[in-house]
Amino acid sequence: MKGFSAIAAVGFVVLGTIGAQAAPAYCDHHTDPYANVVSVFFDAFIAAPIQTPVTCTVSVPSDGLAPGEFSAIKADYRGALSTDATGNMVVTTGGHTASVTLQTGPDEPIDGYFFTDYFAGNGTAFDASTTLALLDSPGDGEFVLETIDFLEVRTTSDAVQASADQLAADRTSAVTHLNATADLLAGAGQTLEGTDSLGGVGGVGSATVGVTGRKSLGSGFSLLGGAAFVDQTAGGAKTSGLVFSGTARYVTPGDALLRPFGEVGLHVAPALSLSFTRQYATNGGMATATGAASGSFFGGYLKGGVLVAPDPSNDIVFAATLGKDWLSTGAYSETLSGSNLFAASSPAQTGSFDTVKLGAEWTTRLVPQLEVTVSGAVGRTIAENTVSSDVAFAGSFTGAARSENFVEYGLRAGHDIVEGTNVGVFVHGTTGDYSGTHLQVGGDLHVRF
Repeated sequence: MKGFSAIAAVGFVVLGTIGAQAAPAYCDHHTDPYANVVSVFFDAFIAAPIQTPVTCTVSVPSDGLAPGEFSAIKADYRGALSTDATGNMVVTTGGHTASVTLQTGPDEPIDGYFFTDYFAGNGTAFDASTTLALLDSPGDGEFVLETIDFLEVRTTSDAVQASADQLAADRTSAVTHLNATADLLAGAGQTLEGTDSLGGVGGVGSATVGVTGRKSLGSGFSLLGGAAFVDQTAGGAKTSGLVFSGTARYVTPGDALLRPFGEVGLHVAPALSLSFTRQYATNGGMATATGAASGSFFGGYLKGGVLVAPDPSNDIVFAATLGKDWLSTGAYSETLSGSNLFAASSPAQTGSFDTVKLGAEWTTRLVPQLEVTVSGAVGRTIAENTVSSDVAFAGSFTGAARSENFVEYGLRAGHDIVEGTNVGVFVHGTTGDYSGTHLQVGGDLHVRF
């Protein structure tokens, strides 16, 4: 991908007079050695109170666009405006026109940055016409344009499409790891059966701080659940907010070797702060863009399996899980800038996801006061919806639904420090195709009653 040509031609037109003699505007310039920036320096492009507006036109060449290539141009205008003055600048570049009015106070002149303009390039030379007018000023005031810096950035349809697909993958990443956090709150790493308890849980790596509890209803039925504030990053997605999770569980009573169990669970995060990150290739290297959105997450699952208890010191659980989730995101937008000229935005939309998972847990009691649980699972998060987005200077793109395979793994050691009080340390992680590794290391405290 190329950009501006290595040589640029400059011309000028000046309208108006100072007294009886025209004041010429000199439009010297040079080309940046990286070949995608043209800087134009003006020797005497000045609007004074007694002048009519002055206009200078700069002709900037550009290499042709290849098939499937897009061009966007950022123009920075700098100069000076004297104190207690009002100046108006009108710029026209290749059919695109922008107007800005600048004002200064009695002791606040402008010396430097005026404003930035953005427009699409079409791979051909364009005329950049600038008109200055000093609308109001003391008798010796001036409105001066000193430089224009034109930065051209190019990308391709394939590069933008890949980044749109990444926005879709980010949503899948968020769902995979929110589910893992919900599992942690609903008893992951704890024994399938247990007495009533209430406690707290905290983790780092992906910050989690919350409370969990268990309530026995008798005849094999129990309720488990919790709530926590989470702040986690998975792949290109960052998620923070309150997550609530709960499950109703039934374990066949008795002491048989094989005891079937089943449970139904719900989880919800009603007010999430979300951000998504994508990358796309340009003629200046890889561009990274991040935008923010609000959102919510809710869903449920069915889980069933068998508890194998070969002896009083060991429990082995085999389970299969089928889940359904929805992730709703508000309007998403990125900041248009020189580092992200192809900024993306997306309307509010809701995606649905299915999760299938097979897992196993082994809990062993090394001594009556110490138990260790090792867990593992393999699964797949199935995305059902595409993600639409509009990309500045490139058009509309649809990110393909991105499903991912993942593995979960955990290790917890819990010790009864006194009768009825258990302190545990744990590692709980998930690794997915797009979401990467989300690892939580933390501890918990449960008081039984």
